[in-house]
Amino acid sequence: AGLLPAGPEPDRKASYLDMAYRQRADGLIAIDGLLDGFDLLPAIQGLPCVQVLDDIQGSTLPRVTTDDHEAALAATRHLLALGHRRIS
Repeated sequence: AGLLPAGPEPDRKASYLDMAYRQRADGLIAIDGLLDGFDLLPAIQGLPCVQVLDDIQGSTLPRVTTDDHEAALAATRHLLALGHRRIS
């Protein structure tokens, strides 16, 4: 498995998906909504795929997200528990 960078050009995205098939990728991870507007579902044709962080509009793929507010709160609490007082 590898990470395939995506750019804004549909041709580039299609070539990355084609490369994933040729190299027999185990699956795809779509990061940061870089595939917005790209017809991803027919393109992956059975390849396992998951979205990470940003939502791909119109996609029904499984998604892993974070709650930024809760993560920042947890990090701040951790720093305070360590005795830090100047947190920017």
